Amino acid sequence: MLQLLWADVDGLDMEMEKLPPLSAYRREKINKLKLTRAKKCSAGVELLLIHALRRQGKAKNLPLHIESADGGKPYLHGEELHFNQSHSAHFAACAISDAPFGLDIQILSPCRESVLRRFFAPEERAEILNSEDKDGVFTRLWCRKESYIKMTGRGLRTDLSALDFSGDTPQAVYDGREYRFCETRFFDLFFCVCLPSEAAPAVLSPEKIECSDLSDV
Repeated sequence: MLQLLWADVDGLDMEMEKLPPLSAYRREKINKLKLTRAKKCSAGVELLLIHALRRQGKAKNLPLHIESADGGKPYLHGEELHFNQSHSAHFAACAISDAPFGLDIQILSPCRESVLRRFFAPEERAEILNSEDKDGVFTRLWCRKESYIKMTGRGLRTDLSALDFSGDTPQAVYDGREYRFCETRFFDLFFCVCLPSEAAPAVLSPEKIECSDLSDV
C-alpha cells in the first residue's frame, strides 16, 4: 500500500494560527528557514502527511509526534506506518506506506557537467549524454538517487557516484533486500519512490491536493 500526495504550496497561508497544529519537529525546521517558499514547503509536507493519515482514520489528535532516526530520516513515534517527504521549487510531496521507502520529487533541472562527473556513475553519464532529452534523464536519475538514500536513511553519507541506477527498470539492494524504483513525470515535475520489490506498485499515481484542503485538514 502506497499513498502519494502532492501540492503546489505557493498559495499556502503561513499564518501559523490559521494552520492545523504542526509537530515540534516541523516547527523547529520551519524556524530555521529564512525564505517564505521554503517555509511553505516544509509546512506543506506535514500537512500532506496529516491529510494522508486522516484518510486512514489516524492523526485524530494533533500535533503529530515525529522523531528522526540516525541519518535524519523522520518517523512517527509509536506508529508502524512509514512516511517520507520531499519538495522542489514550490511543490511539496508526502507519501505513506506499510513498508519502508524513500520519496523524492525534482523539478526539471539542466544537466551540468560538473555534477555528472562528481555524482554519477559512468553508465549513468553515458545514458544522459547519449539521450536527446539530457535534462530529463539527468533529473530522473538524480531523483532515483535521492529516493534511494532517503529509503536507506544514510543521506549524503552515501557515495552517489558508486550507485548505478541507469536503465528503464533499475533495482537496488540494501541490507540484503531488493528494492525497485517506481516513477512518473507530470510535465516538468518528476516523482520517484524506492520501495521493496514485493511492495512496489505497478504504477505510481501521485494525487494532487489543493492548498485550501491542506489548510483545513
